[in-house]
Amino acid sequence: MISDVLHEAVSEMDRYLNSPEWRDTYTGQMRKELKALRTMMDAARQRLDKAPPPDLQISVTVRRAG
Repeated sequence: MISDVLHEAVSEMDRYLNSPEWRDTYTGQMRKELKALRTMMDAARQRLDKAPPPDLQISVTVRRAG
């Protein structure tokens, strides 16, 4: 299921973003974008893992910073 794929991706991103060995690899704007992507993937995973209420409309807005 897609929620499983998202869970694995979030876990791996956390490992790279938080590990002392890899923490300095992604810095500045790239790190901010990766953390935002991680947050969006985890939010989507959480929505997929819950049964939606009737007539739920989901909208996602992605904008470029700056």
